[in-house]
Amino acid sequence: MVMAMILFMGAVSGAHLNPAVTLAFSLRGDFPWRRAPGYLVAQVAGATLACLFLWAALGKVGSLGATVPVPGWPIGRRC
Repeated sequence: MVMAMILFMGAVSGAHLNPAVTLAFSLRGDFPWRRAPGYLVAQVAGATLACLFLWAALGKVGSLGATVPVPGWPIGRRC
């Protein structure tokens, strides 16, 4: 899915979805190395701020967004 988003948005926005994409573009020669550090810092700072915002808004929820079994549901049981 990430690759599809990169191919779809790449020509319009650069598709810098995360630091791995920025590094890959720089390694491939599609993005100048001199601009990569700024993008990497901004992406990590944005992810950190988003995490802190969600923590403040929703509280410390251990399984938020995770796929986990229902408590008490027997393992291996089919619906």
